[in-house]
Amino acid sequence: MPYPMTIIVAIASTITALGVIVNMFVMVLTRGREWLIKPCFRKLDAEIATVQNNVEKVLELAEIAQRQNKRNEFLLLVNTQPTNIEAIERIHEEMVALNINNYTTDVYNAWHRQFAEPILDERLKK
Repeated sequence: MPYPMTIIVAIASTITALGVIVNMFVMVLTRGREWLIKPCFRKLDAEIATVQNNVEKVLELAEIAQRQNKRNEFLLLVNTQPTNIEAIERIHEEMVALNINNYTTDVYNAWHRQFAEPILDERLKK
């Protein structure tokens, strides 16, 4: 081979070798980042799952507290202001919407027979 051709082949081989080396270096950096980042994402996923569980627990506790508060408000109103028909009816409807219908339903029925029906009958007579 003539001398200039040897130089061209050497340059082309060097450029190819550099391209392969740079490509390998980039691949190692990329995969290395993935290997370094994956554990971080696993930790973040675990933390997000923990936060999500805690939020679900808080929402569940808030719903329970709302039901208890509505039940207490109803019982207090029935015991202290049994003639306040509109308020008791409203709270009873809210309790039915919250799916609270156990002891309080029995209290509501007893209240309705004892207080609401006579008052409503008087209103209808007038």
